[in-house]
Amino acid sequence: MFCNKCGAKLDDNAVFCTNCGAKIENAAPAAETAAAAAPEAAPSKIPGGHKTVGVIAAAIIAIVVIALLCSIFGGRSIKSTVSGVLKNWFGGKVENVVDYLPQAELKKMLKDNEDSTIKEYKQDMRDAYDLRYGETKLRLVKYKITDTEDLTQAQLGEIAEQLGVKKVNTGKNVSVHITYKQNGETREADVNLVLIKMHGKWCIAPTGIARLFFIF
Repeated sequence: MFCNKCGAKLDDNAVFCTNCGAKIENAAPAAETAAAAAPEAAPSKIPGGHKTVGVIAAAIIAIVVIALLCSIFGGRSIKSTVSGVLKNWFGGKVENVVDYLPQAELKKMLKDNEDSTIKEYKQDMRDAYDLRYGETKLRLVKYKITDTEDLTQAQLGEIAEQLGVKKVNTGKNVSVHITYKQNGETREADVNLVLIKMHGKWCIAPTGIARLFFIF
């Protein structure tokens, strides 16, 4: 930079001429000039930040909704309980039918009444099944739930006493029409299954299993 009055060479940051003392009218501090010339920095952004937050929020909402639905509707429906019981029974897997009983209450009932275990109870069921049906070959063809009826308070009280619990709040008498094959011959029958709701899921009551032995 040069002085406008005497032409002396000056530093770029000079405000007065070091040769003649004249004020450099158009001079500006370099830092100030650089600051004025520099573009304003744009705020930093995280690529896809809004999208990521949205995905996390949606996932949290989905988890809450699923938990709410499970608490309302329970873990096993009447239809899935009936299906599991009948398919295992007619498939000869009678031990699996025991799994549809309320397990905690069954364990307590066996301990209090017979001092046996669930494993032993399953073996007793197997022995009774083999004694009842012998070499008979059974196969479930189809079934249809024809009616459901609430159990009375007296019926619920009897089941609670059998299981050794204070109270059973909900139960259904489920009427089912069954088509099955017995030694290759197609047959039909009607059976009433007693179901109770325990710990948020439908289970078959011990009396419901007993009725399976008298389908035919």
